[in-house]
Amino acid sequence: MDDWTPAAKPGPRPRGRDIDIWSIDLETPPLPIDELWAVLTDEEKARAERFHFDRHRRRFTVRRGAMRMVLGAYLKRDPKSLEFAKGPKGKPDLEPRDVPESRLVFNLTDSADLALLAVGADQELGVDVECLERPRDAGRLVERFFSEEERRVYEDLPDTLKTDGFFRAWTSKEAYLKAIGTGLSVPLRYSTVELDPRREPRIVSLGDAPEAARGWSLYAFKPAKRFVGALAIQRPENYIRTFRWQPA
Repeated sequence: MDDWTPAAKPGPRPRGRDIDIWSIDLETPPLPIDELWAVLTDEEKARAERFHFDRHRRRFTVRRGAMRMVLGAYLKRDPKSLEFAKGPKGKPDLEPRDVPESRLVFNLTDSADLALLAVGADQELGVDVECLERPRDAGRLVERFFSEEERRVYEDLPDTLKTDGFFRAWTSKEAYLKAIGTGLSVPLRYSTVELDPRREPRIVSLGDAPEAARGWSLYAFKPAKRFVGALAIQRPENYIRTFRWQPA
């Protein structure tokens, strides 16, 4: 999943176990900012205008505009016409949801100057990305937010792997919470994930129930230099394609 193919627009929409992940450069987008601004709704433009700094306003515009363009291409619809709603737990969703063949699902995340958009069908998914800079208070964050098993694994890691281990766990936990749509109303320590970067990523247990994690798949990847990401999907054996959004 570390090979990201430049693509101007999506091919056929995902079905079954297909998952597409799009990497979006927020700092130097491939399209003029005016073209991205043009596909935003009035409400989104008002949100963008509330940012104090131009850099943040620009990143919001690129993130939302690119998301609309990619999803609109999958659905063969005008990007600006897409309507979004929130599910029972507040997770963003497309409206209307009564697509005859399958329900298109998506999740958008960003960190610094990179955004990721994951798109699938008829399954819950969540994606997270973080800039790979070791926080000065990593030990305190591990103690506060990680499970007892994760804390033990983290402490046993060589110092050279602690940063990778920390971000493996952090992005995995965030991706799972985004998939179930609860945000931080469910504590990060509720999920225990494979923290050791030398091992395959997986959700070890949810709460005190290892069996509850068996229906979930977890993937770790590097979408760009200095960034790490994770994808959580409520279905095993997925076929994942990765793209770098690069419209002509």
